[in-house]
Parts: sequence; C-alpha cells; structure tokens
Amino acid sequence: MPEIIVKPLKKEVDLQVCIPVFEREEELLVLYDSISRSLDGLNYNIYFLLNGATDNVKQLVFNEFSQLDNSGVVIFDKNVKDDVFVWPFFNLPKGLFWIIGDDDFVTDNAKDVVKKAQKNDLTILNYDLYDNKLENKLSEGYLERYFRNVGNEIDIKYVFSNLSEKLSFISSVIVNSRKLLFDYSSSEPKSFQYASLIYNSISKSERKVNIFFEAKVCLKQRGNNIPSKHRSVTDNIFINELRAFYISMMRNPSFRFSSIQKLLKATFIYTPRLLIRSKIEGRSASVKSFFLIDFVYFFIIKLFVKIIPIQVFKLVRGFLK
Repeated sequence: MPEIIVKPLKKEVDLQVCIPVFEREEELLVLYDSISRSLDGLNYNIYFLLNGATDNVKQLVFNEFSQLDNSGVVIFDKNVKDDVFVWPFFNLPKGLFWIIGDDDFVTDNAKDVVKKAQKNDLTILNYDLYDNKLENKLSEGYLERYFRNVGNEIDIKYVFSNLSEKLSFISSVIVNSRKLLFDYSSSEPKSFQYASLIYNSISKSERKVNIFFEAKVCLKQRGNNIPSKHRSVTDNIFINELRAFYISMMRNPSFRFSSIQKLLKATFIYTPRLLIRSKIEGRSASVKSFFLIDFVYFFIIKLFVKIIPIQVFKLVRGFLK
C-alpha cells in the first residue's frame, strides 16, 4: 500500500501536479525547473509519487523538494505500474490534477491552459515530440492532427476512436475530478487502467461532459526514452495488455465497435510486427492468448518468427517501426 510521507502545507489550490518517479534523476530536475517557471503565479501543489524509486531518486526528492510548502511525497514500496497513475483519482482533494511523466518538459503555454481547464471535465494537451535529450524536434504538434477539424464539441467516442490507449500517455491530460465520477474503474488490464477509468466514467455520465483540446503546445515529450533493459516490459504492454485493454473496452457499448477494430489491428498487424522487432533487438517476447483461436493463430506466428532467419527480418526492418 502507498504511504503519504509528506503532505503539502497548502490546502486550497488551483491544481494538483503529480509526478511518478522511478530512476531518472536528471530528467526530474529538468521537469521540475520547467514546472516552476511555466506555472509561476498559479496556486498549485506538487506530489512526487516514488514508484519503487531508486535510492538516488529518493535522496534527490527528500533533499531538494520535500521541504517546499507545496510539495508532497508518496512512497510505493515497489513499482506498481498503472496503479500509481490511478492513485490521484481517489486520494487527492476534488479538483484539477495533472499527472506528468518524470522525463517530460512543461512549456510556457501551460499556465493559461490550466486556467481554461477549470471549466472542463477533461483537457487534452498538444505536445511536441523530441529526441531523448530534448534537443532535436521529431514531430511538431503531435496530437493536433486528430483534432484539427473537430471544433469545440468533442465526443468521448471520437477521443477513443482516435486516441484510445494514448490517454495513458499521462502528461497530455488534465482531469477535473470535481466534475467527473469515478465509479467505473476497470480492474484489468493494469497497464491501461488510467485510460479505462476516464473513458468509462465520461461515457456513463448522466450530464454533458466538456472535453477540450488545447492546440497550443504545452509539453515537450521525449521519444524512445525507454532504457534497453526495460524494453521487454514495454513489449509485454504493447503485445499483451494493449489487446486486453481493447477486450475490456468492448464491454462498454459506446466503444464496442471501435474496440473490435483496434483489437483486430493489434492482433494481425501490430503484435506480429512487435514480435519480429523484439527478435531483431535480441529480446524474447511472450504472447498471451485470450481465446482458443487466438492461441492457434499466435502459435503459428511465433513459429514463423522463430524459424525465419533474423537476417531476413533485418532486410524489412523499415516496415516494423
């Protein structure tokens, strides 16, 4: 069970910022500096969620941040995956909260967007995608393409159809828990419980839900910033738990048709592609079957990946991204 070690002294704030941290000290310092500068003038608390954090990260948080009057520290004894992202829904005072990845960077546009978010249930933030040193921009306005022609009326079914699990890329969402009800959390799959909770709560709301997309870039996110030693974990997420997420969302009639489409695409396109890429990069990825036909299909795919020489796959590597 998580334990709140330090509570912020501020009681009434405009925003609760939460940063799950594990082992990235330098990135955390960069993020904190960007938050302090970009949100200057706003009344906010900032919680450091130590998600099985290393001793160096703990030392940094307690020495540099925990003494500030707007800082809180929550310790999770071990890395609990998605549970750390769900914690703010049920343990913070009602109002705005923003979970930000410890390797992201907040831009100057964020301050005005937080003020706008007070009027909405869900605020989706645009971001630029950079390399892992935040030096070279890889993609500008990454989410803008999904909302360019939508207008002000955004439906949650449209969000699911276009973003689906991308809502679990936590930094790009500000949630207003004062307005939303969270009685519809899904216990499975753990890796996408954050997105599942948002989708199910909004779709079952008895009143009109206000969803707002901010086109101005509020974040810089690092692309491909996962250390090699942890990529087997992300293999499991995107091979197995992503499909489990789609299956769980099929229970909600609002998302059933779109979930079936996404499940088929994940099964027949993305999963074989990831299995091949894992082999090229020297990892052994496992596949979980949810149905009997699923089991037969993946048995054949895994056999195919196993017997084909790796040199053949390297020739078509450009198609596996």
